[in-house]
Amino acid sequence: MAASLAIHSRLHVALRIAAAVLGGYAFCWGFVARSLPRVWLVLAGAASLVQMGLA
Repeated sequence: MAASLAIHSRLHVALRIAAAVLGGYAFCWGFVARSLPRVWLVLAGAASLVQMGLA
């Protein structure tokens, strides 16, 4: 009974850690996705400046 409880407890802890890691990734990618339009605008602006400089 004690061994079963220990395995269940370890599994529970491992699942909680996995959920926290995945939640952290989702949180970070939320910020990345939110700022992507700004990044694309900056990249497009830089590319157009480079093209104007090359012409």
